[in-house]
This record gives sequence, structure tokens and C-alpha cells, in this order.
Amino acid sequence: MHNPSTDPASAEQLRELARIGFLAVHVGEPAAARAIFTSLMVLRPDSVLPHIGRAMAEQAAGRMEEAVRWLRDEGLRQHPDDPELMAFLGLALVQAGWPSQATALLRRVAQLGPEAGAHVRMARELLERAAPGAPLPPFAPTLH
Repeated sequence: MHNPSTDPASAEQLRELARIGFLAVHVGEPAAARAIFTSLMVLRPDSVLPHIGRAMAEQAAGRMEEAVRWLRDEGLRQHPDDPELMAFLGLALVQAGWPSQATALLRRVAQLGPEAGAHVRMARELLERAAPGAPLPPFAPTLH
């Protein structure tokens, strides 16, 4: 017999939870966002989105160092070399006041082609702001 209370969450339900988590960040409720994204990590251990959301919740709470720690020590430990996580770690490092630590990560992501996603554009823009006029790395086929 079908029992909705014991069925795993559907992909649409998980996306809705993520949207609610990002809304909580946006409206200044980082503790609620932190709880949502921590739960999503359990439900979707294969996804990097909960790690990014959790880091954004830490940033919204003014905890920049914790956002960096979370992305570096938790996100990249579980998803090594993920370019989206690396781009957000680069952003968190810049926002924490450590742009020099972000440069190598951002350069790796910026080498990916623009078809790889918005995180490539973000990495390139962060690099341009960090060193205006400095040459950006050429696009490479893949990160790995």
C-alpha cells in the first residue's frame, strides 16, 4: 500500500525546499535556512546545492569565515573539484576579505567554457574585479 509519510521526497519537493531555504536567506532568517539546507544534505547527498545554500545562510548571518569553512571542509570534501562549489568558495573568500586565497580557485573555474554554467561567469567577473586589466585564463574543455 502507498504510504506518503514513508516515501522519499520527490525531486519537485526537494526543489521547493531549496527555494524556501533561499527565500529564508533572502528575508534574513539564516537559522531557518541553515536547518533547511542541512536537511537537504541528508536527503540529497549527491547535490552541491545544499552546501551552497548552507554557506549563503552563514553569510547572511555575518559568519563569513564559517561560510568559507563549510564550502571548503564540507562541500569540497564530499564533492571534490566541483566547479560550482569552487566558484562559491571563491566568492566566500572574497567576501571574507581573502581575495588572494580565491584567485587559484576562481582561475580553475574561469577556464571552463561558458556553457558550463553561470558559476563560470561569476568566477570570471570576480577575477576581473580582483585584478582589473589582468588577463583571464583561456577557456579549457574541462576542469578534471
